[in-house]
Amino acid sequence: MVDLPKLRRCVRFGQDSSSSVTGVGTGQAGGNLRGVACALLLSVAWAGTAIAGDLDRYRYVLEESKDDKVCRHMEKVYNGYFAFPWKRPMLDREGTYGPNSRYAFPKLPGVTHDDRMTFDMTYSRLPSTPEFDAIEWKEGRYRFVVRRDDHRDRPMLVAEFDIDNNGRADIVIKPQFILGFYPSRRSWPGGEDAFFVFDKREIDLSQPLTFEMFYEGQSGRKKPARIGFAPGAPYRLIRPFVLDGLTYLSAYQQDWPDDDDIAKVREHVDVLRYRGGAENLGKGGWSPLQIDRVCRFRMTTVKPQ
Repeated sequence: MVDLPKLRRCVRFGQDSSSSVTGVGTGQAGGNLRGVACALLLSVAWAGTAIAGDLDRYRYVLEESKDDKVCRHMEKVYNGYFAFPWKRPMLDREGTYGPNSRYAFPKLPGVTHDDRMTFDMTYSRLPSTPEFDAIEWKEGRYRFVVRRDDHRDRPMLVAEFDIDNNGRADIVIKPQFILGFYPSRRSWPGGEDAFFVFDKREIDLSQPLTFEMFYEGQSGRKKPARIGFAPGAPYRLIRPFVLDGLTYLSAYQQDWPDDDDIAKVREHVDVLRYRGGAENLGKGGWSPLQIDRVCRFRMTTVKPQ
């Protein structure tokens, strides 16, 4: 487990410093040594688990319900199987994130396995239940085109399912992932989930995919819709699931205080239904995201007895 009091002091140190968490350029005696110590502490936290602590146990309390059958069912699912949402092994354990591990996704044709990419997608894989396993994700690759100095392969997940429950299957691509408990800032990895929803007829997965295409669509084809990074969807971890033949989104949200004190963070998970919208209108404009919140659960950590 990570020493949270020390970690909080490192967080405040990183915010107050005029440079990175290493303390270089702070102009304060001992700043470098303190920064190095903090960097080591943070790196240990990020390498093995979310900073919240991989042994933190959560309770989910239903605060809002617009469909008692769905909400009571998911209350049992969350409390029964998602009590340790941040629990994951260290990356450097041999074989833990290998191609035959429980963390690995099935691959699209031609995709080779990468342990680091599997680690980065951990929170999209586990914990899980039959409701979440109903989405048959496959792992693929994409690249950035505009970055001439960075043409590395990057991981994405692809699945075909009816995300908006309109009776027609969509192609859903997830190229962005939450990487840790803390949101992105300075040297914190953070990360947020994002989905791009394509009409099944408007994308050819046999062609090389680029990040720019997720916004603009493939040449001569309709632009996709976007879930995540959008007003009205302040969620960092989004996982679709199927219940009684309908698709829902399990969406995790953090509310941080102004002083960034981890002890004051409020956490919720919402069950949503996506009805459409969030389409690229061009020139930086997006149509309104249409989602209905079906359930809201307050997440609280359970203190050890």
